[in-house]
Amino acid sequence: MLHLNLDPRLRFPEELKQFQPELPFKVPFVARLAHTYVRERAGKRLLQHGLHLVYELQAAALDPSELERWKLIRGLRDNPVLALVSAKLNHMRGHRHRQNTRQEF
Repeated sequence: MLHLNLDPRLRFPEELKQFQPELPFKVPFVARLAHTYVRERAGKRLLQHGLHLVYELQAAALDPSELERWKLIRGLRDNPVLALVSAKLNHMRGHRHRQNTRQEF
């Protein structure tokens, strides 16, 4: 198990700013290693790990004697931050697809 703090940084071009989700400064997770691959790219060997997010932080401990509370994540939609990002990116994909379809005609 790995304790991760994701530091989301998104940069959207001006014409797509409406799809940029507002994210917290950091998003803490506990993840487990799901798979590992070794790949070759441009003559270099790369080690790639796949992670499965397992728990999200519910309440941080304010005092060292307190325990943090974690919530089990069954899927991306269980986490409000990841659900928001997924929805916004799906809207952006649809918007881009409609733009490309209009340009073809």
